[in-house]
Parts: sequence; C-alpha cells; structure tokens
Amino acid sequence: MNHGYSNFQIVPAPFAVLAFLGFGFLEVIAVASAVWGVVTRRPRLARIARASGAVAAVVYLAALVGLSAFSRERVLDPGEEKYFCEVDCHLAYSVVAVQSAGTRQAVTLRVRFDEDTIAPWRPRGLPLAPNSRLVRVVDAEGRAYAPEGEAGRDALRAQPLRPGESYPARLVFELPEGMKDARLSITEAAWPTSLLLGHENGFFHRKVSFRLSSPSPSPPGEGRGEEL
Repeated sequence: MNHGYSNFQIVPAPFAVLAFLGFGFLEVIAVASAVWGVVTRRPRLARIARASGAVAAVVYLAALVGLSAFSRERVLDPGEEKYFCEVDCHLAYSVVAVQSAGTRQAVTLRVRFDEDTIAPWRPRGLPLAPNSRLVRVVDAEGRAYAPEGEAGRDALRAQPLRPGESYPARLVFELPEGMKDARLSITEAAWPTSLLLGHENGFFHRKVSFRLSSPSPSPPGEGRGEEL
C-alpha cells in the first residue's frame, strides 16, 4: 500500500529491516568463522572469513550511501501527512495549526493511527505506543531549535493509539526573529535507524519535513505567559 510520504524512501521498510538483519547475521558468521580459524590454526579459513565480512560491510555501506544520494528532500504543506514505518506504516503525522506570540511559536500536530494499515487478523483494540521521536524546528541555514520544556525525544509519545484514533500534540518553540524557511523536522530518535537502507536517518539522506506556514498571531490578551 502506498502511504505517500514516509521516513523511508526507495526501499520498503520490511525489506530494509530484513536486509539489516541479514547483514548482521553474515557479520556474526564471518567473525565466528575467523575466530574459529585462528583457534583451530586454519589461517586460510580465517582469511576468507575476514575478507567476506569486509566485503559485506563495504557493499552494505555503499548501498546506504548510494540510496542516500538518490533520496529527495520533501517539504510537506499543512495537512499533508508523513507516515512513520518501523516495519509496518501505522502512524501518520501532520501539522494542523501554527500560532505565534512574539518569538514564541506553537505548532499543533495531529498524530493518527491509520486503521487502513493493519492486517485483518490484528485485534482492533490492541494499542500501539509510538517510539521516541526527535523534534526540531530547522531554519534555512540548518540551525535547529528544540521544543520548550522538552528534550525533543519524547514530545510525541503522549499516549498509545488504537486503529482509527488520533490526538493533537502541541509543541512550543522559542525562535529568533526574522527566521526564514522554517520547517518542522520529526524523525526517529533511535540511532540504529541510521543503519537501515533508505531510512531518512541514514548517512547524507535527505528528509521529509513540514513547512510551517505563516503563523496567525494570537488575539490581544492571549499568547502571553501560559498561553504559548
């Protein structure tokens, strides 16, 4: 099923996970064989195992970098959704509102569990807890700003979701005046995702972010103190 924009490009998430597991399995076999060759005094076996492990690592790294080179940066407009695929692509995020008060800007997101992405045999009452996300506002020069009062990792882990459910997540940022080309970046916080083929956390991989439309100022008397 095509989910539009997601944290994977080119390579489907299930294939990327299987490729990573297969690569890890080959490396474990290569290391074990090399050690066995040394222990049993079979230098030829040890050399072949080391060479095989090195070739597999070079091929996998080349695939990571190559896929990153073919990736495209995408900036989504308000209302457009970005799916997060871990193996299945269940959760979708979209910007639904942007509000400002001086240099503080509040962004409201919709976090949705797409009920059309589950298998028929999956219990519909079974909740899904989102993984940690890294949330930043990024400017035209690449400077990044974290949400106020948040480390950025768990800003979108407010509650588990069941198929068809959604909830709003409100994030507040302190941003410099005159900020240009502001975009909201939401990515996975787990570092192993950088080793998955086609994942946006990969080396030099371009990302899918959200355009922050011109914010609507708060009405007089609002947007101060606890309002934003």
